[in-house]
Amino acid sequence: MAWLECIVRLPRYLYQNRRAKVTWSPPRQAKIAIFDATSLRFLSPLCRPEKFEIIYLHGESLNLTFGIILSAIRWSLKTGLPQVGYALAQLECIKPLIVLTFIDNSRLFYEASRHFKNARFLAVQNAARHDTAHLPAALAKKIHIPEFACFGEFEISLYKKIGASVGCFYPVGSLRDSYYREQFGSLNSRIEYDICIVGEASPGWDKLEFPGMEDAIGNIAKHAETYAIKFGKTICLASKRPAMAARERELQWYGKYIGDRVVVIGQVPNQYTTYGLIDRSAVSVGFISTALHEGLARGKRVLFCNFTGLEKWDFPAKGVWCLTDPGYEAFEKKMHELFALSEDTFKQLSANAAKYTVNYSQQLPTHHFLQRLIAKAVNGARY
Repeated sequence: MAWLECIVRLPRYLYQNRRAKVTWSPPRQAKIAIFDATSLRFLSPLCRPEKFEIIYLHGESLNLTFGIILSAIRWSLKTGLPQVGYALAQLECIKPLIVLTFIDNSRLFYEASRHFKNARFLAVQNAARHDTAHLPAALAKKIHIPEFACFGEFEISLYKKIGASVGCFYPVGSLRDSYYREQFGSLNSRIEYDICIVGEASPGWDKLEFPGMEDAIGNIAKHAETYAIKFGKTICLASKRPAMAARERELQWYGKYIGDRVVVIGQVPNQYTTYGLIDRSAVSVGFISTALHEGLARGKRVLFCNFTGLEKWDFPAKGVWCLTDPGYEAFEKKMHELFALSEDTFKQLSANAAKYTVNYSQQLPTHHFLQRLIAKAVNGARY
């Protein structure tokens, strides 16, 4: 029952908002609403020159009036989610023509888009959706995305297969990758490392998934370092986390698998560090990293290593870029094969797989497509 779920969730929601900046007035009306400020920096450039309003969902800020409070209570009891109740009350005030999110796997967005009928809702995919592929049927059916700017045809097949409700797909590639290509791509053409390990530290996954899951990921780095030592290759690890504390935990986890031979390079905020390292490395290896998917789309030699023994973690298009045998000998053979291929040859071999998973167009880059889509929405008949 929705009202009972609301009562259970309400204390946590109130606690989350205990330090929120409160404005005792409604939000201003705007043609665009950004749902969740978490990834604001990726969405805000798409809205220019149009102004937008932000719906804060994590205790950053609250607009409170008597009307908003009453509406939030009504929607909270109906949806069972206080965050959604507040978001819907905000949307009633903002009166947007289009609502955007970069958190495309958010249940909050699903429910808001299901109940608010006076705006278009566009979700922009921000990561490879392995989590969606593994959802139980009951949770998959909760997915509600009126318009979905996804990476490629793979998501269309996936979301239809699991019974998700998606009104319209736009398979236009990765927004982050598109920004990177425009801002930094030309700066990263020179090879600096033979091998790049794409960081995917997974502390606790032995308990979350199954015993041995962490070794299945960590051994990718271990094999890469062994190969580098044996054949005199330079090697780096692209750290995933920018925050120092998180990076320390990441390095501690990887310390079980690699030694000092591997050069660890930390993330620099807003500089697309991992993307640059993939582009400046002859071969990049990893498990299921989104950055590795995007590297394949740029024609870079990559290797997806699924050592779990579970098909659900396989890369969705087979080829020289995939390895499932966890033994070092198989890894060495595959790396020899990749190093023997020129980048142009690899790009030709992987072209269909790249398009299927990250459908980037040089003629109409992802961010330009989205800018046009949003511009058309804000020029709708209501205004």
